[in-house]
Amino acid sequence: MKKIIIDIHKFGPLQEVSFQVAPFMVFTGMSKLGKSYANYLVYYLFTSLLNYKDVARLGEHLVGENSSGSFTLSGDFLSTYLHDNVRAFMRTLLGDPTIECDVDFLFPEFGEPLRVEYQEVAATEEDIEKRLGNTVNISINGEEASRNIIRNTALTVRLYSLMVLSHRLLEHIYYNALIFPPANGALINTDYSLTSSINPEGMYGRFLLDNDYCTSIRSTDEQSPYLKQIKKITDGDVVKEEGKEFLVLDEGKHVNMSAAASSIKEISPLLFLLKNHPIKKEAICLEEPEAHLHPSMQIQVADLIAECINNGFLFHITTHSDYFMDRLNQLIKLGNIRKKNETTFKEYCTANGLSEKTFLDGNNVKAYFFHRDDETGKVVIEELPVEEGGIPMKTFYETVEKMRKQDEQIDEMLYSLNASDQ
Repeated sequence: MKKIIIDIHKFGPLQEVSFQVAPFMVFTGMSKLGKSYANYLVYYLFTSLLNYKDVARLGEHLVGENSSGSFTLSGDFLSTYLHDNVRAFMRTLLGDPTIECDVDFLFPEFGEPLRVEYQEVAATEEDIEKRLGNTVNISINGEEASRNIIRNTALTVRLYSLMVLSHRLLEHIYYNALIFPPANGALINTDYSLTSSINPEGMYGRFLLDNDYCTSIRSTDEQSPYLKQIKKITDGDVVKEEGKEFLVLDEGKHVNMSAAASSIKEISPLLFLLKNHPIKKEAICLEEPEAHLHPSMQIQVADLIAECINNGFLFHITTHSDYFMDRLNQLIKLGNIRKKNETTFKEYCTANGLSEKTFLDGNNVKAYFFHRDDETGKVVIEELPVEEGGIPMKTFYETVEKMRKQDEQIDEMLYSLNASDQ
């Protein structure tokens, strides 16, 4: 991934702070300090580059309605577009028409601008006989391509040009930017009369569309490399039948997903995605993946996310869980062991029943700790170093130390009272 900086001037509690985007991003710290806001800014970036409607909207600023033409797509143009549209996007996403959002998106490694030329080509008689339509020839910095026209020339050129752009910046082809917001389980299998009233451009409206995509069947079970992990997490399987989502237990019993444990409901969109679309690479905005999960299941979900990342997915998450962070650190350490001695790593995976993709490359990880400055009271986004032993967990260590001291005081009082009773 090329270097991308998100520079926040004002957004909720965040003022004059910045961070760098990475394939796997972890935002942690106390509540109400803007972790989710930072997470949603990454989602806005990815959805602007990847999602069909958002990409088409961006392309409208470049491509006219003519059958031929040219334009230049530069890093400065992209930065300006993202800055000028982020406030309206966030107001709709969050359902707050008054929230301020002044944010810059910087692309210091963008390189030379993309110079695009395009010309519609009429179908030949032979093409028409084969029921083929017009095509469009597209040249980007001298690289030639011919594309079948999707709806119209302008849309085809927009989509292709933005695909080339996203590949340049992200260095892979990604299909969608998906959002799995907090408490999304409450919307699983709910009545249409409720879901139809939700703004499709808001956070939960976007989630409902993403969940429809995740639960749509495009492949057979045998094609998914994630079935073992899905079974481990659910003690069964996830299926969609007659428009409803179900948890299928090992003995074959079907449980309506709305009646399943909250832990399964919350994580089910990700499980459906990996079952039905295992080959596609996606960018996923995930809020608190540990929500409602027992610590043992948190470890399984962390392992699953690591495997996804090693298969090319992008993840950006918030978390409050020390168990989850502990597991991420173990996965980073496993990644370092793998670099030093792959045989030792493979032996560990075999002995512990793990996939050989159960590790994290620290070079792909960015971790940020949100806290208030003691003097100014302003929120600080502190980048945590990803070291050989993992990510220093400042917020958790401080809480554990505080609880240890309180435990010592309480034990001392209890001991003193017991002694005085005697």
